Amino acid sequence: MKNRGFRQTLVFSLGLLLFQFPLWGDVPNAPSAHKPLPDPNRAALYSSLVPGWGHFYLHEDAAGWVSLLGTTGVAGLALWEQYGIWQTGSPERNTAFLLLDKVYALQFYSAYRDARVARPDLNYRHPADPAPVPDLLLSPFRWDNLVSPEVWGMVLLSGGTLWAFYAGTHNQTFQSLDRVQMFGLDLARDSGAGLYGATWTSLNAFVAAGEECFFRGYWQEEMEEDYGELAGLTIASLTFGGLHYFNGATTEESLEDAAFASVLGFYLGWIYERDGYRLRRDIAAHFWWNEIQAGVGFLIDPAHNPLNVKVTFQY
Repeated sequence: MKNRGFRQTLVFSLGLLLFQFPLWGDVPNAPSAHKPLPDPNRAALYSSLVPGWGHFYLHEDAAGWVSLLGTTGVAGLALWEQYGIWQTGSPERNTAFLLLDKVYALQFYSAYRDARVARPDLNYRHPADPAPVPDLLLSPFRWDNLVSPEVWGMVLLSGGTLWAFYAGTHNQTFQSLDRVQMFGLDLARDSGAGLYGATWTSLNAFVAAGEECFFRGYWQEEMEEDYGELAGLTIASLTFGGLHYFNGATTEESLEDAAFASVLGFYLGWIYERDGYRLRRDIAAHFWWNEIQAGVGFLIDPAHNPLNVKVTFQY
């Protein structure tokens, strides 16, 4: 029954998210004369308080209901998964909760972007990126992004940091892996690695899109509007880095994570500016950084993976 429950969870999650895609992708026309002109920051505020409220404010009722019910559904799945983790004593991270954070960010950005597109009269320094959320989620797989020097620069940097970290170490690798315990399942090496890879890659698409939409598409935009391009880029990058402080297990690790993430934030913000304030390329760079760290990292050192999946070795 446990395995059946996890399959139902997976199917329901994918269906829920796919159902939201076309609605998140809607960009409204300019408001008609009889409707009050929307305020982008008010749409953002409302969406931060209650999922979907920003869309209701913009009279995008269908998108509002789907955002509200969809985000609430993912929150319910997160509670369900957490209950299973408590029951089994598993060390693995709650992937539904990680997904919830990014879904929340995407519905927040979607309402903000729609309000920006509807208000060209506000004369922002740069027009809002009109790309719908489904296109942004698929950015890492677009050919023009895959061959971009900026994206390849991030891939090489990610690979280089892995090499520097593991050079000279003698940890157990994927070759000696025996079993993978994940989602209440006890799987053989190849099946477990396949489930881990599919889960991480799917989650990573939302991580990269959600974080870039918030930190670059919203926060950097607003900071540059108020304080200028350099100051806005700096504030957004340091904010991005500062929130990564909480990833470390020790104070030293936390400070290192925050400093390194700030540098990456500058690079991603620079890509965003260089690409004409469009999000596709920095989302792709962010995705492939994470993918190398967690994917190649799993082959090098499966015992230390970002989802805290439990593994056992042959010897």
